[in-house]
Amino acid sequence: MLFSFADIFFGPLWLIIIVTGSLLFRNRYYEKNEISFRLFFPALGIKLFGGFLLGLIYQFVYKYGDTFGYHYSSELIWDYLVNNNKNLISLWTAAPSSFGDELEKIAGISIYSNNGPAWFTSKIVAFISIFTGHSYVANGFILSAYAFSGIWFFYRSVCSTFPGKDLWFGLACFFVPSVWFWGSGVMKDSIALGSLGFLYFGWVELLIKGKNRILGFILVLLMAFILFKIKVYILLTFIPFAGIIGVLELRSGINNPKLKSIVLPAGFVLASCISYGILSVLNQLDKRFAFETLLEYALLHQQDLLNNSMYYVNGGGSFYDIGKFEPTLQGISRKFIPATLAGLFRPWIWESQNLVMFLSAFESLIILLLTIYTLLNQKISEFFVKIFTNRYLFMWFMFSVFFLFAVGLTTSNFGTLVRYRIPALPFYLCSILALLHIPEKTINSKI
Repeated sequence: MLFSFADIFFGPLWLIIIVTGSLLFRNRYYEKNEISFRLFFPALGIKLFGGFLLGLIYQFVYKYGDTFGYHYSSELIWDYLVNNNKNLISLWTAAPSSFGDELEKIAGISIYSNNGPAWFTSKIVAFISIFTGHSYVANGFILSAYAFSGIWFFYRSVCSTFPGKDLWFGLACFFVPSVWFWGSGVMKDSIALGSLGFLYFGWVELLIKGKNRILGFILVLLMAFILFKIKVYILLTFIPFAGIIGVLELRSGINNPKLKSIVLPAGFVLASCISYGILSVLNQLDKRFAFETLLEYALLHQQDLLNNSMYYVNGGGSFYDIGKFEPTLQGISRKFIPATLAGLFRPWIWESQNLVMFLSAFESLIILLLTIYTLLNQKISEFFVKIFTNRYLFMWFMFSVFFLFAVGLTTSNFGTLVRYRIPALPFYLCSILALLHIPEKTINSKI
């Protein structure tokens, strides 16, 4: 798979293009004395290295995996489009079955031909391959750069919210091992990670800062579409809290006390209605998005992973079980604490069965110790008062906690858990570091 002629030619070529473009961007927008200026290339470099390393590990250690599935499926798609004179519109709009019998026969070789999110990911890789000669290495560099770009704009937004701690936020966004490794290369996770970062940045620009509302609007629509296609659960978790932060921003600009007191509860009701409306629309488009169906899917997904021996026998016993739950609100609420703890802090050190799992467990231990230190460094009441009196901290913390709860609830394999949780880690760690390092007088974006 790796080190084909296309890799040898296009890999270095795209590396040069990315580095040159990044150099021009950094020198134009940041001063040499800024932390962001000095942090930019180490953060980009480790992301690009992560994408290349992921390919090496999958080829020479695992010898199979999703990353090669996307690459192979995209090759089938692109070959069919070229050989049958199909245009690029067909690439984005058509399902596997609508390409005709010939494509169905070709795509039947691929395990991704009937999987919506994986199929769409393969389409993205096929589109990128137009410019890379279908080089796996070059595609990995481009998707790693995309993931880095999305998180970079999220990072800059965080720094503008709480200035003066750019280095700490940079460490949280770019140097957490699972994020820079699993969020790189030819993977759904790298696309989702970058899209979430761009989505947050676009939302803030659109509704809060208002410096470039047109760009914000375009980013919100485009990134929401991408997330809907490849990892809809990220979008479904993001929407309610993004709506809440928008309502709180609107409330902060109102000076009339009576009107201000009305806006908050009315805004929460409106945000709830919008979230319910979105779910209803999605349900009309696809019955999988009915609320009861989502709960049933959560249970089935957890049990399937637990019962599928491939996930824990081949993984050296890397599985966990928070127990079976009823697919109802009451049933999942009973699992909130164990599922959230699993999503954020597991695997424990003693649950490690191999080197990769030990590294993941060590990372989880650092996050646990940082959380405990933050709680001990201030009163518990002060911890929650800061969260609930600052709209940004509220959004980061609550989004990450509920996202990690969903991941811990629906997953029972540590390898899957480590990958699925990475979109939430920058949000969670930035909220913790803001609470830990920023004095209370700086927490001034009141709800």
